Amino acid sequence: MYIVSHLAARKKHYRKWYYFVVYEGYDIAEGEWILRSDLEIDCPELVVKFDLIDPLPPNSGVSQIKTKAVAPTPDRRNPRRAVRAQPASTSDGVGVTL
Repeated sequence: MYIVSHLAARKKHYRKWYYFVVYEGYDIAEGEWILRSDLEIDCPELVVKFDLIDPLPPNSGVSQIKTKAVAPTPDRRNPRRAVRAQPASTSDGVGVTL
């Protein structure tokens, strides 16, 4: 079992962020690049700590606030997808509203 000592660096490779992980009891040369999403599962506090020291650029594609889950509000729905009641017409041409 490996224990993460600290995160030493960050790079972007093919639109994904990787962090250089240094393990306890091992030299920095034996560290490895690990995908950010994997580190957010295993050691999220180290990712947050590293991002506070060296913030991600605003156009990084990573949400700056990962801890707050926001449910979509009804007024923010796409208006094109909203279902609107259409008046039904009868055979004599008079509109009937349901």
